Amino acid sequence: MSFSSEKELLDTKTLIIFCIDISGSMANDKFNNPFKWTQTKQATMDCINDQKEKNPNSNITLILFNDKINVIYKNIPIQEITCFPENITPNGCTSLCDVIISATNDLTDLTDLKDNQRVFVVILTDGEDTSSKNKPEHCRERIKKLQDNGIEFFFLGADMDSFRAAKTYGISNAANINLNKNSNIHNVTRHLSDTICQLVRTKSNMEDCPELSRAYSEPIKKIHKDNQILDLPMNPPVLSPYLFSPSRQSAIAIDLYGSDISENSDELPPIPLLSRSLSIHHY
Repeated sequence: MSFSSEKELLDTKTLIIFCIDISGSMANDKFNNPFKWTQTKQATMDCINDQKEKNPNSNITLILFNDKINVIYKNIPIQEITCFPENITPNGCTSLCDVIISATNDLTDLTDLKDNQRVFVVILTDGEDTSSKNKPEHCRERIKKLQDNGIEFFFLGADMDSFRAAKTYGISNAANINLNKNSNIHNVTRHLSDTICQLVRTKSNMEDCPELSRAYSEPIKKIHKDNQILDLPMNPPVLSPYLFSPSRQSAIAIDLYGSDISENSDELPPIPLLSRSLSIHHY
């Protein structure tokens, strides 16, 4: 990282708002393995710790939600966060619309972010809304207003069609994650952290960075493998998107089971057919 790029990170006040689903379905996967919640906690802290190192002037809001909304940390310096809250047991329903509205209530007075201010909202859930008082259209209106003011939203859907769900709320930056024992969530949150740093450094938005936004576009529908085109199911956890890592200038390729296979570029499938034009950069 150049001195000027590092200075941009240090001079920018960044707020990252994490909205993490703790409804009952987050406790275990469909095979009743307790990986989902363990992986979610670890990956969230991985992302926070990465930001501590790369973007030390960040503040964090951490919200856990089911049919209730629990604000664990609110806009506190990232250096004060040492661990994920203990003794959290996923239970209850999913109030996704309500947490979006609640998490952004304090942002509605922001009519224009200053050059040295950035706000990112990260939503991680594994299911549709089941218990909110607010409606998706309320969320779309709120999110559109905040996006127009420079606030970025990311939707991480676990074991669901996150792209379809994100569009319901007007969020274009989505990624599929799976939460089985071969979970790809650590690769996804690592990429997310890199993306945030890149946007802060360059003072840009996702729409200004096609090389970043492609990583959050629609998932791959077909890929080449052994010179054959394979139709792949659209629903995770079978399929995860290819993620472009801007800081590493390389591809993080996620195989069909969520494992990172990018260390050996020979294992990358030949040029994939994508629903949109995502470039794969080999080491």
